[in-house]
Amino acid sequence: ELLAAAAAATAATAPASSLDAAADADGVTESGGLCPGPLCCEAQMRALLSAGCLAMDQVPLLQLDGLNLCHPTAILRHLGRTRGAYGTTPAEAAAIDILSDAITQDWRPIWTLLRGLPADAPEAGHEKYLSRFSRVLRSNALRNGADGGSGFLVGRAFSYVDAQLFQALCRLEENGTIQLEGKWPLLHAYTRRVAAVPGIREYLSSGEQPPWPGRGGSRQLFETMEATMPWLFGKGAPPAHDELSDKWVFKYAS
Repeated sequence: ELLAAAAAATAATAPASSLDAAADADGVTESGGLCPGPLCCEAQMRALLSAGCLAMDQVPLLQLDGLNLCHPTAILRHLGRTRGAYGTTPAEAAAIDILSDAITQDWRPIWTLLRGLPADAPEAGHEKYLSRFSRVLRSNALRNGADGGSGFLVGRAFSYVDAQLFQALCRLEENGTIQLEGKWPLLHAYTRRVAAVPGIREYLSSGEQPPWPGRGGSRQLFETMEATMPWLFGKGAPPAHDELSDKWVFKYAS
């Protein structure tokens, strides 16, 4: 969902895809578009594994710009670099990366949700990071001459780390883990501002968001995971070594 929102906001035209592909001798896949769209069955997952589209044999996969892009943060950074959502200077890009790593490596809010940690669990760290990101918003607004309730995390424009923080805040709030209005006014205003970004606004109103725990979608989410990778649920055997590609195919021919 994060990748879809970021792609929408950065004008990426191709959705995360499970295109069936077969590797040729030059290490480029020919994507036939047999099953475009989100993964939904085991056959699609096994096809991706045998084609070598997945660098570490793990999803997510975004097939875009002729590349098989894997791993969430790497995909976000590619979208940021190629769609104008990575700051306007090397210093801004560095700040964006620092904040992104703070979310994915230190705070890890989505992982705490999936683990079912209570909001006040010390290892969740929500209070700490809500305070820190409020400080980041306030500091960036002061640097750019805006009031403390406006602006984005870095510079004057939306960047890929805004997509990351927006998703985290929305999921935590939908799950009842945090409540932004009242206690965290800067972050509350921030989520409303990001929700109005062209592309994200249309995506949020499209009804195409995937199921997610906390939005009544837990059952559907895990049913899809089980249908795609049943071996993770103790059903059937995982792909054997000889079913995996002997090379990583990074580029594909559309």
